[in-house]
Amino acid sequence: MLKLVYEESPSLLGEVLSALVGQDIGDAVGVEFRQQERKGGSVPDGLIAQRPFEVYVETKQFDWFYDDQIEAHLRALDSSGPGLKVLLALSNFEEDDLDRFKTIHVLIETTFANRLAFGASTFEDLLEALRALELPPSLRDTVGDFAEYLDHGGMLPGWRTLLDVVNCVTTTHEIAGGVYLCPTNKGAYQHLRSKFFGMYKDKAVRLVAEIEGVVDLLSEDEVSVRWINGQFQKAEMIKTARDKHREFRPGWFPHRVFILGQRYPTMFLKDTKGGMRGSKQYFTVQATSAQALAEKLNGKDWSTWLG
Repeated sequence: MLKLVYEESPSLLGEVLSALVGQDIGDAVGVEFRQQERKGGSVPDGLIAQRPFEVYVETKQFDWFYDDQIEAHLRALDSSGPGLKVLLALSNFEEDDLDRFKTIHVLIETTFANRLAFGASTFEDLLEALRALELPPSLRDTVGDFAEYLDHGGMLPGWRTLLDVVNCVTTTHEIAGGVYLCPTNKGAYQHLRSKFFGMYKDKAVRLVAEIEGVVDLLSEDEVSVRWINGQFQKAEMIKTARDKHREFRPGWFPHRVFILGQRYPTMFLKDTKGGMRGSKQYFTVQATSAQALAEKLNGKDWSTWLG
């Protein structure tokens, strides 16, 4: 995809790289044309030049990057000659951890004296950078095909359109308190990352909320943040999860804590026979907030929605 963009216009590739790395490096990509510019003891009528640049791209479907591997790439870049040097890490990063590559940024500032540029971006960031370009129709169509490829490969954050409906017959009091809790060590409780949570009881989803984040409490001291959807800072989310766990399930480990935002009542009816199959079910939805989703689902039935 980047090759096609470059063939259309080197400056367009420069725009994409600038967006992904967070630095204005576009001027270093492409051929320069200048007139009557003194070079040493001569002044040629015209000058055509292209400064050297080199970009390493390391991609992973999940965030399995290791500092040692990234450092090896940086050392190889630094030793490869003059010019702009960029290392781009692309992945479907699920956690918004601002300190994720802190060691790498320190390494670039110290060991490499800021001779290199580094950016860690999601595939969605790449797609947004491509869509922001002024492209001809044929290449815009190719970007659309690329988006489908990423989506089918699970490399885009489809969680933003997922409603996780959970059978909550015995846990409504906990949900009223702003959390859903479940074990971490049973297959039935393995949840896909989702934007919205739906409380199912008595043949209907009766309220929805945004999932602010999910924390696994493995023991009294051991904790793992699975994902952060909302505006919580990591430390704040861990504290909230521990406080709610002590309130509702003290001493139960390991346990998963879904931290929920404001809950909104709705009546999303299961119109087929019997109860839910299994403990959860997913629906694809389009809504900007839990309140908007509650209004959209209210009075609808599952068959019509799924149809």
